[in-house]
Order: sequence, then C-alpha cells, then structure tokens
Amino acid sequence: MKRSFLIPSFALLTGVLLTVSLLLSFAFDNDRFYSGMGEEAAIAPQDEGIVFTYYVQGTTKLYRTSIDGGEAERVTRKAGIKETAPAFSPDGSELLFLGTSTTDIQSLYTVKNRETEILHPSGEEMHFEDAVYSPDGQSVYAIGMPADEWMATSAESSTGFDIYEIDRESGDVSQITEQDYYLMNNLSVSPSGDYLMFTVSSGTEESVETTPLTEGTDIPVPYRQLPSGMYGASLSPNGEHVAYTAVTDTSSNGNFQYDLFLLDQNDGQTQRLTSAATNVESPVFYHESNSILYMEDMNWPKAATDYHLRSMDVASGNATTLEPEVTGIQKHVLLGATAGFFMNNTVTAALYLMFGISLIFLLRRRRKAVYIPVVISAAGSAAGYIVNFQDPWTYQFVNLAVGPAATALIIFAAVFWVTGALSRKIP
Repeated sequence: MKRSFLIPSFALLTGVLLTVSLLLSFAFDNDRFYSGMGEEAAIAPQDEGIVFTYYVQGTTKLYRTSIDGGEAERVTRKAGIKETAPAFSPDGSELLFLGTSTTDIQSLYTVKNRETEILHPSGEEMHFEDAVYSPDGQSVYAIGMPADEWMATSAESSTGFDIYEIDRESGDVSQITEQDYYLMNNLSVSPSGDYLMFTVSSGTEESVETTPLTEGTDIPVPYRQLPSGMYGASLSPNGEHVAYTAVTDTSSNGNFQYDLFLLDQNDGQTQRLTSAATNVESPVFYHESNSILYMEDMNWPKAATDYHLRSMDVASGNATTLEPEVTGIQKHVLLGATAGFFMNNTVTAALYLMFGISLIFLLRRRRKAVYIPVVISAAGSAAGYIVNFQDPWTYQFVNLAVGPAATALIIFAAVFWVTGALSRKIP
C-alpha cells in the first residue's frame, strides 16, 4: 500500500518544485534575491571609516564600517530606493550618493546624521551616473543628462552624457562639457579643483579623459592622453597617481582577467598590483596612508558574484580582506539562497528529469501515455529551434529564462524514450 503511494507522491513533489523553479526563473533575474557585498566603496576623509554598497534581496543599500572592518550599520533610513555611488564631502560630515526608485531615473541624494535629502538642481529633471564634491564643498560635479532623453529609445534620443556643476546653495546648474558621450562614469576631481578626470565609453572600449575647470589649467602630461582599456579610474587625493583596472592576459581557464594597476604622474610609468585570476573593480585611495581599497570578485567569471572588500599596501604589495559584519538581514540571506538554488539551471534540469521519469513510471501501465514526457520535451526543443531560426535574440532570452536549452530537451526526450520503453516491461 505504501509503495503504491510512493511514485505518485514523488511525481507530485518534483512537479511542484519544478513549477516553482520555472516560475522563479521566468519572473525574476538571477540578482533579484541576492544578498551580499556590492561593488562600490568610499573612504571618509582622514580615513575615519568606509561606506560600501551591500545587496539586500537584489537592492543595493549603503553601509558604514570602521577603517578596519567590523560591525556595519545602515547609512540612511531611506526605504524603496537603490543606493549607489557613495562620495564623501571634503570635511566628511556629509555623504553624496545616487538613488534609484521605481523608475530608472537616478537622482542625487545627500545624507547627514542618517537624514536623507534629495539634491534639487534647478532646471529640467536630470538622470545622473556619478557625482563628487568640489574640494571646497560648495559645488557638486555630476555626470548626467536630461531625464527624458535618458528614458527615450536610442533612436529617439539625440543627447548623451555630459558633466554639470551644481551650486550647493542655489541649486544653479552649469554645463561643463558638451560632448554627448555615449557613456560616462568614474568621476574624480583634482585636489586643487582645477580639472576633472572621468571614464568615457564609445560602446566598444573605454578610455580616461580630463577636462579643465579653469582657464590656463596645466593638466599633468601623463593624464592628457591616457591609453584606452582603463576601467574604474580613480585619482589619488594628492593627484599624483591614478588607480585603475585593466584586462591582462587571459587566465588558465581562458577567461579575461582584470587586475589592478597604478599610474605615476611623475614618470608616466604603470605598476601592476594584482595578478590573481579574479575580477578587480572600483579602486579608491586612502587619504592618510599609501594604500588602495578595492573590490575583488572571487567567483569570477561565474555569473554569481562574490565580492570581497580588499585593502592593499602599495609599498609592500600585501593585501588583506576586510570583513564588515552586516547584521539583521539573516532572513534575506536565507530567502536569497533558497531562491538562488531553485533558479539554478542545473537544479531546474534535474527536477525536470526526475519529474519526467516519475511520470513515466506512474503511467507505465498505459501503452502510449508513458511517452507524454517524450512528446513534451521534443515539442519544447522544436519550439526553441523554431524561435531561434526566426529571431536569435529572442531565442537567447527564452533559453536563459527557461533554463534547459533546446539541445538539452532533445537529450531528455531520448532518455524519456528509453525509460518509457523499459518501464513497460516492469510488472
């Protein structure tokens, strides 16, 4: 009697779990439930602390910890927005960051003593990509573009990104560049406030450029024509060095490897600081020591990122891992791990295989019904190939969303065919 309920119960269980796996894969992307370290950080003046981004169920929030790591606390009380790109004011009393709500428009926010305010530049609504304070704290330099242009399709938009200066007291906005760049990011200001450094992208490669803020500015010669392929460039507090990441030789598994480099303004020479088969991002300089803070993805090049906050002493080359303790999110971590497990393509495929085989054994006494999983798998595979033939881009999206590829479905159909034939011989 117990045996008669075993196969139906197993088929029901695997069917329910497969349904959950497919629904999660269709409805959400892989990062929706992720909780863990983000890829950005900022160091307070006098090295009094570190603010970093941290994912809580797929949404980045800002946390602050001591300069050596340890217990971390939320920077803001703001709910419902994604918080990115932290930047300290010169005196360390205020923090600037980008906030994204339900729309895709990124606005500028300031936070002081955990009280958050939106920065209201005068004129039309803007979408921002990065921002920093001027050395005297009286202005904010920001990369942005009109919000309506940002929301428009590429065919409709005629405007790109530029740099703007926002007066903190009046909110008046003045446009510094008129280049309409395709993409811009990684904005830095020189310690004297006479030039800006930033990263631009043409869509195929990135390069670092500078622009003067005052007439007659003497930009250091090595900074005037920097080579392409520099990512995440950051200017040191004294303006004498630039930290950046770049693609080095491919690693042993054939994937690109991103390492940390340091450019010296005095002689124009570069020094390679890392050589691990990982992905290094977002370098930022300490203010009071010859050290660099950066993010390292230890799981590179796999899709599930595993960022760690790393600190390197430039003179010795020794790097240590800082481990901020983010508390109060245990339930989010558990939920994210569970959802991530069921959204894994291998798990989806295993559940599909187990459900198909259990269904075959459940229907083994019916001559033709045992081949239902075969028909379903073959039809799914055929549909995938048809979509691929008509629209390859749509097929790629469907393939990623469903999990098992059309080729895998053909393999499953063969397995189910053999299983169905053998099951009919079982009494």
